[in-house]
Amino acid sequence: MCELENYGIESRMTPLHYAARHGHKEAVEALLGSGAQAYLLAGRGGESAADLAREARHEDIVSLNDGSQMSGTETCDVCFARDREILLRPAAERRIKLLVEEAVANIRKLPGAGMSGDDSGLEDVFEEWANQMAFEHSVVFDLYDDAVSSTCENLVSKLGDAEIALLAAYSEEFSDYSCTEKFIGTHSLDSFAPNDAVTKWLYSALSEFSVNYAEQRGEEDEEVDEFGGEDEETEG
Repeated sequence: MCELENYGIESRMTPLHYAARHGHKEAVEALLGSGAQAYLLAGRGGESAADLAREARHEDIVSLNDGSQMSGTETCDVCFARDREILLRPAAERRIKLLVEEAVANIRKLPGAGMSGDDSGLEDVFEEWANQMAFEHSVVFDLYDDAVSSTCENLVSKLGDAEIALLAAYSEEFSDYSCTEKFIGTHSLDSFAPNDAVTKWLYSALSEFSVNYAEQRGEEDEEVDEFGGEDEETEG
């Protein structure tokens, strides 16, 4: 079940969410019986499997997911986990967003821009790296990528232990690690590296931002070229 629970990592949608939304009662029962967690929230709106079933008017499925069959202790545990998901995950995601902004500012200050040529229009190392992330890697891509990775590592190294713990808890690395037999059996963190997990999350978020940035810049350049071409035709 752990592997299935991580299905659809971007939206946090699990097989239980999909089954509940589409009214597959037998599948919902099988998933719950196998340990699927009914309180997990999906998407930016933070909806549980019961919420999705309710929206789709599958009332027979809502009752399976809403915790009505749980003991008081189990209900309390589920409520705590759900409240933590609502409160802490957005906080962790906001912190990563701020770190991305800080990383971009630091990367822009690095020496070494201009390897793509003076006529590229790329003004600094971040724009060089972003352009190559979005389109095509050059022979110097690894140099830029190493500089970006080092920037991420440096930023994470300056965070306090409590902040590292919060961010690591919501990283994809921990999602994978928490499903290993070792963690399930012992809850041991001996083989888990929180700093590495946060660094990978930061690098991933920064990569996504850089691609969006480069693609948007490319679209803006195309618009400028189109208008410029029209002006030249008019003048001619």
